[in-house]
Amino acid sequence: MQTEIVIAGFGGQGVLFAGQLLAYAGMDAGQVVTWIPSYGPEMRGGTANCTVIISDEEIGSPLVRNPRAVLALNLPSFDKYEPLVIQHGVLIVNGSLVNRSPQREDIHSVLIPANDIAESLGNRRLINVVMVGALLALLPVVSIDIVEDALAHHLPERHMKLLPLNVQALHAGLLQVLGRPHTPARAAEAIAAVRAAGFLNVNLDVMYGLPGQTLAEARADAAEGLRFGTTHFSAYQLTLEPNTVFYRKPPQLPEHDDCADMQLAVEELAAAAGFEHYETSAFARPGRRCRHNVNYWEFGDYLGIGAGAHGKLSFADRVTRHERAKQPREYMASAGAVHEKLIAPRELPFEFMLNALRLAEGVPAGMFEERTGLPGATILRKLQAAREKGLLEEDPLRVRPTRRGRQFLNDLLQLFLD
Repeated sequence: MQTEIVIAGFGGQGVLFAGQLLAYAGMDAGQVVTWIPSYGPEMRGGTANCTVIISDEEIGSPLVRNPRAVLALNLPSFDKYEPLVIQHGVLIVNGSLVNRSPQREDIHSVLIPANDIAESLGNRRLINVVMVGALLALLPVVSIDIVEDALAHHLPERHMKLLPLNVQALHAGLLQVLGRPHTPARAAEAIAAVRAAGFLNVNLDVMYGLPGQTLAEARADAAEGLRFGTTHFSAYQLTLEPNTVFYRKPPQLPEHDDCADMQLAVEELAAAAGFEHYETSAFARPGRRCRHNVNYWEFGDYLGIGAGAHGKLSFADRVTRHERAKQPREYMASAGAVHEKLIAPRELPFEFMLNALRLAEGVPAGMFEERTGLPGATILRKLQAAREKGLLEEDPLRVRPTRRGRQFLNDLLQLFLD
């Protein structure tokens, strides 16, 4: 596969180095690459662009007319290259300098406040690396760890002291595209702030299965998260939710088996750090489980208050879920109106198991009747089928998934669909 990339902006924005960085990373990954720089007449401070081609086959021509990806660091570059991106290509725009949205709907376009992100890291010259990180989130032509290695090997000697900041900028750009506009430094500051405020039980979330992510990168992210020594730790696989940019234009994600290896790696690291793996995505120090979430998994009731809030209430003859308007303005206009949904009795077994089987220890067998109002006999045959497949423990007092059941949770849950 061959990928053509154009990076364009003002001279002094690091346009050429961004292209070199991708070219070096491509070579380090064993790919065939070309890199062609071009300056405008003013040189420093004038216009600059470069083209990069990364391919797993011999490249016929280094010239690029319609690139698959464009990084536009300023307004003139945005105006020039938006029409040239191929259909279904990628356009990443420096939203700090471009004050209007792309017009084309047949490409994947994203505005990144690259200047603002770079300044938050303490060096505005990092905008080029921020933009490269954003590119890797949408089009992982090389893995981010290879780009980090390229930085370490090819960053000019006089700038080597800035290597940690460049790595942070790379990840900050990727996180921005993923809808997580924070930096590692801000995460550390947030943890320090809540501890200083007197909170004793602190959780930290990490995500894995990110676009282009490798097993080594997922392990490194988890290890960094565990390094903060919080009392609770959660690790979630990236899922593409409806009404998001990624859902409309899915990026290239790791294969299912790779994500499974990432999950196992996280479990091993958390166990070594002294955490109990008590729920599919949750780990806690002894005695520090999240009681709020355990109530969810045990199919307990809870109130949802505020815009976008969800709730669940059980009555003697029914179980209901509640949802409030997602957008604050709509919520205020509707005076906090609640949309109520009755969970049909035939759906209750699956709804219950969808929650309860996330718990490593499962739930008491009698909790099904207690929380759904249905007789236990309703699910006896399905429980037996799950045990015969080795997905549930042979325990008459608890409904508890085996290790195999936790690893193949979706297969286990399907047995309870009506």
